[in-house]
Amino acid sequence: MLHWRKYMKIIIAILMVAIISITFQSVYAQNSPDTGNSPETQNPLENEEDLKKITAYLQEELYFGLSKPGGVVTEEEFQNFMDTEVAPRFPEGATILSGQGQFLDAGKLTKEGSKLLILVYTYTDTKQKQVKEIIDIYKTKFQQESVLRVTHLPVQVKF
Repeated sequence: MLHWRKYMKIIIAILMVAIISITFQSVYAQNSPDTGNSPETQNPLENEEDLKKITAYLQEELYFGLSKPGGVVTEEEFQNFMDTEVAPRFPEGATILSGQGQFLDAGKLTKEGSKLLILVYTYTDTKQKQVKEIIDIYKTKFQQESVLRVTHLPVQVKF
C-alpha cells in the first residue's frame, strides 16, 4: 500500500501538470494569430481611420491557356496582347504569373503552359464589360475554347 506522502507527491505532480498546461494554453491563446491580439496579426481594417479609406474592390483571375492550333502563344504574342488589350482597359495595373495548367479533354488529361492575369479594381459596369472583352479577344485571337475566370468579391485592399 502506498504511503500518504506518495499520494501527495502524485497529486502535486498532477496539479503542476494541469497548471502548466492551463498557463501554456492561456499564453498561446493570447498570442495566437487567430485572435488578432498581436499588432502584426490585427486586421488592418479594424482601425476607424482605415475604415474611412476603404473602397469596395473585387479581384479577377483570368487563366489563359497557351496552346493553340498549330503551336503555342509565344511570350511576344502574349506581351503584345497585354500591351494592346489589357493595359488600355486597366491602366491601374495588373499582375501576370506564368504557370503550367492541366484539364480533362474528352477524358484525356491535357497539360499546357498558362498565364494567370490578376486584376484588382473597383466594381463598375464598364470594368465588367472590359474584362469580358479581354476574354473574348483572347479566345478569338488565339483560337481558344475558353478562358477560366474566377471572381473574388469583396476583397480587402489597403495601399
